[in-house]
Amino acid sequence: NTLTITLPRGWTQKFGLQAGSELQVEEHNQQLLISAQQGPEIRHKEVDLSQFDLLIPRAIHALYKKGYDELTVHFSPPALLSQIHKAMGNETIGYEVVKQGEKYCKIKAISEVLKAESDSTLRRIFLTLIAMAKEGLQAIERDDRQALENARNLEETNNRLTTFCRRIINKYGYGEA
Repeated sequence: NTLTITLPRGWTQKFGLQAGSELQVEEHNQQLLISAQQGPEIRHKEVDLSQFDLLIPRAIHALYKKGYDELTVHFSPPALLSQIHKAMGNETIGYEVVKQGEKYCKIKAISEVLKAESDSTLRRIFLTLIAMAKEGLQAIERDDRQALENARNLEETNNRLTTFCRRIINKYGYGEA
């Protein structure tokens, strides 16, 4: 037989715990010591992008969105390293090349993805989308190319935020806590 207890949300998020996660429970007289067994799983993927050429950005973005924390990327010719660096650009928040060789590099998530930020980030996506639509429409009506360029910048922000949200959902899931 088991009983259910409620744990503080901040603590469960800090250690990446979800419904069904296993905890270590130790009995000390009338006290129970509850411990998280480990933090969020570090997901690693090794890929060869030699044949991807123009699709390198899509491959890097897909692996980022999928929730991988570490990538070992093989490539040939060595000139593809430049495309890998460019692919990471604005859309892979927290991803950095931490090691590189002539025909490989290691990419690592160097900042922690906070699941708690998913709701506020999702709200920001919709606010950015509304602002982008309003500014874009006004720019078209006034035939103002500079204002249209500003709306395009909002699109880049929106893309970055949606990519980040997709990473959070793939890594931790989404649901009411």
